[in-house]
Amino acid sequence: MATFRLFVAISKQLELTIYQGDVNTAYLNALLGIKQYLEDLDGYPCDEDGMVYMIDKALYGLKQSGREWNTEVNAWFLRYGFKQCSTEPCL
Repeated sequence: MATFRLFVAISKQLELTIYQGDVNTAYLNALLGIKQYLEDLDGYPCDEDGMVYMIDKALYGLKQSGREWNTEVNAWFLRYGFKQCSTEPCL
């Protein structure tokens, strides 16, 4: 929180404009690094007994969904030339 406050204070001092954004359904855009399988879902029964669904993308409710999304968005920023702060990796 201290880093964010410092960022806002410096931006104000330099008369810079701060923009924000949001990614709709962010978790649903992340590919899963590990294969996940689901049994019958309500309203989507499997055709045969013992069959399961394999999911390729993160879903809300999966423990790793947030991590997978963070990995993808970090890779995107690095690919487009952004640099990660060594002392504040979340900045």
